[in-house]
Amino acid sequence: MRIPTRLTRFGWWLVGLTVLAIVLRLAFALGLGKPITAPGDAAEFREVAKNLADGRGYSLEFFNEGMQPTAQHPPLFPLLLAALDVIGLGALTAQRIVLAFVASLSVPLMGVLGRRLKNPAVGLGSAAIAAVHPLWVQPSGVVMSESIYLVLIPAALYVAMRCLDEPRRRWFALLGVVIGAAVLTRSEAAALLVLLGVPTVWLATTKRRARLQAGAIMVFALLVTIGPWLIRNHQEIGAAKLSTNTGNTLIGAYCNTTFERGPYYGAYFVACPFAATGILIDSPPPDGATSWTPVALDDALTSKSVDFARANVPELPAIAAVHALRVWGFWDPPFQMEYDVLEGRDAVWQRVGWGVHYLLLLFALVWLVEVPRRERRRWTPLLAPVLLVTLIAIVFYGSTRLRVMAEPSVALAAAAGVGVVVERWKRYRDLGTVDVNDSRRVLAAAGESNRQDTVSPPLVARGQAAVAVRTTAVADQS
Repeated sequence: MRIPTRLTRFGWWLVGLTVLAIVLRLAFALGLGKPITAPGDAAEFREVAKNLADGRGYSLEFFNEGMQPTAQHPPLFPLLLAALDVIGLGALTAQRIVLAFVASLSVPLMGVLGRRLKNPAVGLGSAAIAAVHPLWVQPSGVVMSESIYLVLIPAALYVAMRCLDEPRRRWFALLGVVIGAAVLTRSEAAALLVLLGVPTVWLATTKRRARLQAGAIMVFALLVTIGPWLIRNHQEIGAAKLSTNTGNTLIGAYCNTTFERGPYYGAYFVACPFAATGILIDSPPPDGATSWTPVALDDALTSKSVDFARANVPELPAIAAVHALRVWGFWDPPFQMEYDVLEGRDAVWQRVGWGVHYLLLLFALVWLVEVPRRERRRWTPLLAPVLLVTLIAIVFYGSTRLRVMAEPSVALAAAAGVGVVVERWKRYRDLGTVDVNDSRRVLAAAGESNRQDTVSPPLVARGQAAVAVRTTAVADQS
């Protein structure tokens, strides 16, 4: 087999965009990256990684109980940081540099995904968005798990496209593995099995037996990927959970402050989990236990959140709506931008990122309206991240960070929408040019006919066609 030694024009553009992505991420990480302070997810990621590298296992300090095994966050991102610690790259700057390169892998993935989904122009457009969009650039600089999440989600969508084009077992197995890796990065990705995996299997083939085989292979691959983590948690912390962060997340969204009209309405208020946790830790542990454990605390916080929701049922529809509006940037954007900065983002980059977000939504809406019927089958899997982000926000809370899973789908739809706008502009421009030139020829022919008392039938027909085209164009514009 002959291996190509030269890149195509598309390949060179993709290389250039990837280099640009690396430069921007390094510039942000080295120039604007802030110190990592506790408490916060970034600090916990680095602490768990250090404990792993030092041989203390996947553990964190748990109040007065000392170091204990933890499942506060899924393990893939801390494992990456631990590997960097082991090879001597444990310094914050070094990790930011490595993550800048890792996060930039999203750019070529978006490029090949867009090309397979529609055409090279959409591929390069979506890759350009991934390269320069401030909301894509910053995660590696603030050492967040979105650094690799924004690589895994495009990878999952690309594999789903391969399943549609080539419904072979290996692609369905790979889809299960990639979804599993996403689950091991952020646990809400488990729902992609239903929202992305099932539609992909259904659309890939029409035969019942083939669908059952493809689905079984995908589920098996997913379980093989996340199984060791679940088994470890069952043995180490006493529950086969993906994460013990559910209660902490819920209690921060279901408390008095977030249900009262104010800046935190429908948001996450970090003081709520601190207060609730303090009260619980000072009370006797459940089931006669001698001390609290991470699982017991997670279950208790979840229970308190559910009780609060039940006590405020009339408020839930309004809260759910605000959650959804917040996650898409349509509820109190100034406050949300301030909240983003508290999570480590840069204020200027975040403001620019919000502006880009609204522009992308506009072009994505154009494509949503104009998408041809024959292409809807291929675009269906891309709805999965958008739907999941909205559902997660409705159940938990709305935040810019929770929207990250949907960013690849928005970028792809926006790139296609830009293509629609450009095509429309070219069409009307060409129609206007044809109309003017043909009108001049008709007038010239008419003048000649006055002298010869004859009019060329082809010119008359052409003039009539030009008038008809111009009339149609005017009707479309009106």
